[in-house]
Amino acid sequence: MQNHLDPYERYVIEQGGTEPPETSRFTDHTMAGHFVCRRCAAPLYDMAHRFKSGCGWLSFDNEVPHAIRRLLDADGHRTEIRCQACDAHLGHVFTGEQATANNIRHCVNSVALDFQTTSSQQLSSLVVGGGCFWCLEAIFLTQPGMFSVQSGYAGGLAEDAFYPDVVKGVTDHAEVVRIEFDVAQVSLEAVLTLFFKAHDPTTLNRQGNDIGRSYRSVLFWEDAAQEAAIQAAVATAQSRLQAPVVTEVAPLQVFFAAEFEHRRYYHRHPWQAYCQAVIVPKLRMLAEKD
Repeated sequence: MQNHLDPYERYVIEQGGTEPPETSRFTDHTMAGHFVCRRCAAPLYDMAHRFKSGCGWLSFDNEVPHAIRRLLDADGHRTEIRCQACDAHLGHVFTGEQATANNIRHCVNSVALDFQTTSSQQLSSLVVGGGCFWCLEAIFLTQPGMFSVQSGYAGGLAEDAFYPDVVKGVTDHAEVVRIEFDVAQVSLEAVLTLFFKAHDPTTLNRQGNDIGRSYRSVLFWEDAAQEAAIQAAVATAQSRLQAPVVTEVAPLQVFFAAEFEHRRYYHRHPWQAYCQAVIVPKLRMLAEKD
């Protein structure tokens, strides 16, 4: 059985594309577990294989035995690596760099992978929207306990979501971020508290100069327990604010990952005008509150 892939995932996994550097959805979290193929879920790399190479992509110096297939890349020089089980394109492998004792570097597209924990710790996920996803992504990436923070779209009517249609309101999707966090380090309640600190939940379909349904305040739940926690957090936020809280609460149907140019936007473009005018002051404000 193979997982559903969005258009960008198909571009990388099926067409051999490459995600831009510094756009990995995974943080530097080191929870015990293994990275699996995004398409077929076959185990590919253990967390212990991962290392920081500074190249801009996920790097591993070992692999699960018999999990990776090597072949000459179309450029005639590099060695391509693919999932042995389903032939998904993963990236490339390099040797002779002396980066680790194993002297090998698997350079892997993060979009081609998922993560499965094998420890007693657990990952939980939450999809939230509150204005521009560049800002929310930057905020949650600074927090301890985050494993993955990914910009995207949710809550719309169309079967696919693309930025030009979303910002025009054509699909009714909201700009959101999908957060995966280690519940041993940060609770769902703490994540929700930060969410309400990070934006104004009393402005309908608007955050600052960002106006429209795509910028609405919204929380998506994935099970009954999460819905109850979200409703409690909304009530707590309302008790602290005079104006009515307009945050929508809805079941998560589908999350669509945003196009690569929107991923880790602040990290890659810290001096861009919006980042300096909106994101930097908000990060500073939240740091001062802590």
